[in-house]
Amino acid sequence: MEDQGGAPEFVERSDKTWSQEKVETFKDAFFAVASGRKKATVYKEMEMEQVTTSKASKAKAATISTAGLRVKRETKKRVMQELARINEKEFGKRVKADDLIVLALSLVEAKHIDELQTRSLSNADRLEQQYRDHSKAHGHITKDAFLGRLLNHEIASPSQPTSSSKKPLGDPVADR
Repeated sequence: MEDQGGAPEFVERSDKTWSQEKVETFKDAFFAVASGRKKATVYKEMEMEQVTTSKASKAKAATISTAGLRVKRETKKRVMQELARINEKEFGKRVKADDLIVLALSLVEAKHIDELQTRSLSNADRLEQQYRDHSKAHGHITKDAFLGRLLNHEIASPSQPTSSSKKPLGDPVADR
């Protein structure tokens, strides 16, 4: 494996997983150490080279126009099923997930946004909202006093149905 110069030959890897740049850097480092230069100096030079290479690859990454999006498995499955159904056609280009999502987002209305915001509220959030609304309407009271009145049913809870409210759809008692 050694040629006349005393340095070992380099064999290129057959699977081509190393870039030519990496092979050249490795060769340079090996020959620098073999010629008597200190390892620390060679490693510092290699690190500097890697930093400039990584900066160049970051510039390439900035031009990529796609991004990952984390969704639940069920959501992904549903999107893929819809795409499969949409793409069952004889002519035309394939419809991509991006096209479907852009269309779906364009159909979102204010009522949908309100519904999503309401769904995201915790019980503590809803209690805080009710406390602030009550304070605006009836003057400031402490939160402890408000909770006491709420528990003693002195304040009507917005979740308590009134006699004029409709029964929910699909209620078997209401359907009779």
